[in-house]
Amino acid sequence: MLLTPPHRASSARRSWIMQGISTLAASTVALAFLILLPGCAIPGGVPAREPDATGVVRLGSRPGDAALIESSDSYFEGVILLSGRPPIVRGQRDARIEASDLEPGDRVEVWVGDVCAESCPVQCEIEALRVLPWRRWRLPPAAGFLR
Repeated sequence: MLLTPPHRASSARRSWIMQGISTLAASTVALAFLILLPGCAIPGGVPAREPDATGVVRLGSRPGDAALIESSDSYFEGVILLSGRPPIVRGQRDARIEASDLEPGDRVEVWVGDVCAESCPVQCEIEALRVLPWRRWRLPPAAGFLR
């Protein structure tokens, strides 16, 4: 009967155990990646979650002044939309547009950051905007709005 020396048997068993541990670790990392990936935003796009509010764009008298009116959540009524230069996309294909392409009366979905400063209107970091494919009505820029 041919016997494997004890030091070789334990070395082979250790190698097999280490291979199993590394496979398990790689599988765990891959699973965590797949679980966490849907919650991440696509760079330059919108987060992969429901928007925090929807509403209508109201442009102010100065370039870059835009606020949310008729918000689906009254907490965000009047929030300044272009603070922090959020990515702005149009339609379901998320075609990137510039802030200057926003028009009064555009319907938008708004994603807000984790922290808002309590004021009236509330001051939030806007993560992203999506301009919806239809407009409720055309609003003229308001004189003196957002001064």
